Amino acid sequence: MGVRRAIDIVRVEADKRKEPIYIYGPLIHNPQVMEWLKAKNIWVLNDLKDFKSGIIVIRTHGISPQERKTIKNKGAKICDATCPRVGQIQSIIKRQKKQGYWTIIIGDKGHPEVEALLGFAGDRGFVVQGEDDIKKLPLLDKVCLVCQSTQNHQKFRQLSSKLKEKYNKCIVFNTLCNSTIMRQKETRQLAERVDAMIVVGGRNSANTRQLAAISQATGIPTFLIETEKDITPKMVNPYDTIGVTSGASTPHWIINLVIRRLKELKMRRLLTDRLIKAANFLINSHLYVALGAAFLSYASLILLGFPAQWKIILMAFSYIFSMHIINYFTDKSDLQLKQPHRLEFYIRNRKLLIALAVVSALASIIFALLQGLSSFLILSLAVMMGIIYNLRIIPHSWLKSLKFERLRDIPTSKDLAVALAWGTIMVIIPVVAQEGRLFSAAPLAVFSFIALLSYIRSAIFGIKGIQEDTIVGKETMPAVVGKEKMKIILGLLTLAMACILLLSGLMGFTTKLSYYMLLIVLYTATYLYLYHNRLIVKGIWFEAVVDGKFFLSGAIALLWVL
Repeated sequence: MGVRRAIDIVRVEADKRKEPIYIYGPLIHNPQVMEWLKAKNIWVLNDLKDFKSGIIVIRTHGISPQERKTIKNKGAKICDATCPRVGQIQSIIKRQKKQGYWTIIIGDKGHPEVEALLGFAGDRGFVVQGEDDIKKLPLLDKVCLVCQSTQNHQKFRQLSSKLKEKYNKCIVFNTLCNSTIMRQKETRQLAERVDAMIVVGGRNSANTRQLAAISQATGIPTFLIETEKDITPKMVNPYDTIGVTSGASTPHWIINLVIRRLKELKMRRLLTDRLIKAANFLINSHLYVALGAAFLSYASLILLGFPAQWKIILMAFSYIFSMHIINYFTDKSDLQLKQPHRLEFYIRNRKLLIALAVVSALASIIFALLQGLSSFLILSLAVMMGIIYNLRIIPHSWLKSLKFERLRDIPTSKDLAVALAWGTIMVIIPVVAQEGRLFSAAPLAVFSFIALLSYIRSAIFGIKGIQEDTIVGKETMPAVVGKEKMKIILGLLTLAMACILLLSGLMGFTTKLSYYMLLIVLYTATYLYLYHNRLIVKGIWFEAVVDGKFFLSGAIALLWVL
């Protein structure tokens, strides 16, 4: 809670202020997040002597009263991101000191939180790290005992018991973070059920090291890693069941990447490396979803009662392929957090992908031109809007009243924009090319079905990245309404798809294929259920499953025609 709150505070400050922002010490013991903060022009200040001007953010560990006074004397603006739990410990020490109590802190000597707490105790404070330290303590009349918020719960109980034996008047405050206690308990329980444990978190993080120590104490092999790149086949292959836990400051997306890596290593026992590389290339390059769009385009034509036309199908493939590449290349800063593996793929294949995007965009326009001037104009507008959507077009003079610079920054706009684009390519252009009535029942029904199918796809990937979007300030629909409400919305949209297909078939608006396309609705409902119940997890195979419905739609349409 404290770490996420601190990141939110820093992000908001960075968005609303022009002054340089300095964090007094690392905000979080996670190198990946710190790199992202640097990209946002937020810097770490290790020594107050180096400060010249700007804003100083006090990190979650807090600082001593003396340090706060020094910062104020330098004329710095202070942004306090001290964890509320740490703030409570500071208040306890101040209150008990006024009543004449000595403070004993159970914690790691030299840890920033402990050093800050010592500052509140002044010359009436001691740090205890083990039983040897207790023996060295002088006789004290009144003792106030607190604990570093991320300490080991068992260690706190053992040392506090020893201290109460030594001092008759000893007030004990259990200042351990509740989430830390639960995480330690769950780690111990999980370690007893698996063959090996992987602890994910910064190596400088005290609570992460505590989790690793708890796991090791159970006697099973334990590996402390920072990212999925630290995992090697030799590390995990000897074990059938591997548990994963993480420190409090470890972002969810890093945990997801670790789980993805573990599943890929397990999958390699069953599949060849070549097959995995081919699947990775198809997914990461967007060829897979573009091919799926071609299949869906075919199904859309059959639903509308039109003959299959290769020009329309190739147009759909080319457009979707080019726009997906363009969208990802214009959002690289977010990829650094959300999908670093995909960012690496883009960097490695940058020239090839840019060339393919340009060629595909031009090809989509040519295929549209072959269908007529109206189709050409609509497709050209769609390509232009796809490019403009990602460009910074809002004048700087407006930015004070607006919270966005690009159309893509408008809250919840992405999923809707994608849905409208797919509907335009799959329905509007084919209807215009056939000189049909655009606002008749059949086009409206098929457009709604295609748009909803695409919206659900985009939204489920948005749920995947909900924490990352929140941290970078991206207001996607899942980030705005929350994960649980988004589940309900997706369920209702899936039901709406079924109603549209059923009613359009019964009323004769579309071909009877609409009945068979209910299988697509069932497929969608199934993977939503499996995902929400964590029976399938995020990763390349999850993307393959989600986009598999497009291929299934084309296959169903082909079988129906035959």
